[in-house]
Amino acid sequence: MTLLNGNATTRGAVEITLGDHTFRMTPSWQALDEIETGLGVGIGFLFGKAMHSSTALSFNEMAVIITAGIRATGVAERSDDRNVALAKVKELLFNEGPYNRAVEVVAFIAAAINGGRLVETGPGKVEAEAETADSPSADTSV
Repeated sequence: MTLLNGNATTRGAVEITLGDHTFRMTPSWQALDEIETGLGVGIGFLFGKAMHSSTALSFNEMAVIITAGIRATGVAERSDDRNVALAKVKELLFNEGPYNRAVEVVAFIAAAINGGRLVETGPGKVEAEAETADSPSADTSV
């Protein structure tokens, strides 16, 4: 999984591979609108559900989230991905195995609910800080 935290086009984007295709899911207000409208629930509900268990999201929820993220990237980059069909994503996701892509979907939801910024909390951040503090080159003098 690739997380991108660069400019406005890539900020908080998550790359996802479905079959032979690698797509970029870009968090945006358009993606959130499409997800909430398509599923009839708020992004906060989906975030809570995903945080409870990454496999708690249904196949349909995952497909709608992925499709909305890909379409948002297509709009931002003016590519053909802005017209990707939900049915095509469902086919690719099914063939890939839906829960083999749960991590990417959860990362995208987390970035989207945080305004397109990658979430920098949790064990990963703590470990990175610990490695920096313990490294021989770390200057701890005041």
